[in-house]
Amino acid sequence: MSADAVTAFLSDIETFLEARPDLAEAGSIGLFPAQHHFGVMPENTGDIDLDALAAERPGEGWGSKIMQVVVDLADRHGLKIYVRAHADSEDDETLPDMQGALESFYQRFGFADTGSWGARDMLRRPQAPTPDSEARLEAAHLRPASPAP
Repeated sequence: MSADAVTAFLSDIETFLEARPDLAEAGSIGLFPAQHHFGVMPENTGDIDLDALAAERPGEGWGSKIMQVVVDLADRHGLKIYVRAHADSEDDETLPDMQGALESFYQRFGFADTGSWGARDMLRRPQAPTPDSEARLEAAHLRPASPAP
């Protein structure tokens, strides 16, 4: 992990949310530099911790919009993202369905079960940026990737 890449990623997320107050106000996302996770094998930790993702009005696509930018930026910066997917519900009967839906959500964005500590630990490894992902980032008001030195 490059500390510079993590810093640039977090700066880009902040820039995106400032440029899109409609999305910034429609939910919350917690992204932090990786830290040691109890029970997670070192090879399965990410460069970025996705600590929280919560929409004000679930089911309207906010999470998908935010996650697409997050994974496109992670790919651009070559960063892994770690998440401990954990559904929260006061209704024990709906919790298993909510948990399954949450894990499926992350899987759609390339996250996979790490096999460490629990089935809810998921990791997304960076993929090569594509013209489509770069076009999405430019449409999201994020500067083009810097040319390699």
